[in-house]
Amino acid sequence: MPVALGEVAGGIINGKLYLVGEGNTQTLSYNIATNAWTGGLAARPFAGNHHGAEVINGKLYLFGGLGSSSDGKVQIYDPVANSWTTGAAMPYAGGSISTALINGIVYVAGGIVGSSTVATAAKYNPATNSWTSIASMPAGRNHAASATDGAKFYIFGGRTGANTVSNGFNDVQIYDPATNTWAWSGAAGSTIAPLPQARGGMGKAVFANGEFYVMGGETSTGSGATSNNVYNRVDIYNPTTNTWRLGTPMPTARHGIFPLLFNNKIFVAGGGTHSGNSQSTILEILDLS
Repeated sequence: MPVALGEVAGGIINGKLYLVGEGNTQTLSYNIATNAWTGGLAARPFAGNHHGAEVINGKLYLFGGLGSSSDGKVQIYDPVANSWTTGAAMPYAGGSISTALINGIVYVAGGIVGSSTVATAAKYNPATNSWTSIASMPAGRNHAASATDGAKFYIFGGRTGANTVSNGFNDVQIYDPATNTWAWSGAAGSTIAPLPQARGGMGKAVFANGEFYVMGGETSTGSGATSNNVYNRVDIYNPTTNTWRLGTPMPTARHGIFPLLFNNKIFVAGGGTHSGNSQSTILEILDLS
């Protein structure tokens, strides 16, 4: 990458990976076909970090954030016009939230408000630019990994408290939009298999070929991390069999990442190589074929 970024967020649109993050206000673009980066695109209005992100109708939507008044904001990047606009703000001023796009609706949950983690959840209709509250999470989490299988909203691990490094949790929370209800691996009698290694800072989870990929992360004293308290591990969850397996580890252990899927490859750009405030210029690609 042309500049170092941590706590990144992004999306892939028309064969290009768009990325923003902590450490530089630039919007970056990576052309996958030509293996070339472009920097200095239009800067987002609220240049915070720890944004949630989804691609909707050819535009990159950022949800919430920490710092620079990005908390609870919706920022929308149009790559054709190279310009940013804002959408209706979230019902709560959160950052480091979990998101998923299901049937055209964005679901958001948890995150940090001020110096506390919340269990608040809501859904956003981009067609009407409007928000609706939904059932709260069983357990509030920030710095979690989230994704969808197309039907339900999955949240893996994460932390509580303020924006400080901790060992995090190994729980799995699953929201069903059809019933507005949550299932939680931490509930009494739950059979949901927990994340094999408790941690936060994994960024986005990736759903590919029927499985969820939870990559990297950070800890304070958790087992299996590097001496810099970050993880290279890749945990893969099959929701059909409710089982976990270990994948090929990341070449470079990192946290604050935002893995993105394109053409059966997972792109992992930026992120920190040691726990806490850390940025890098690294791009690594996991080929699933």
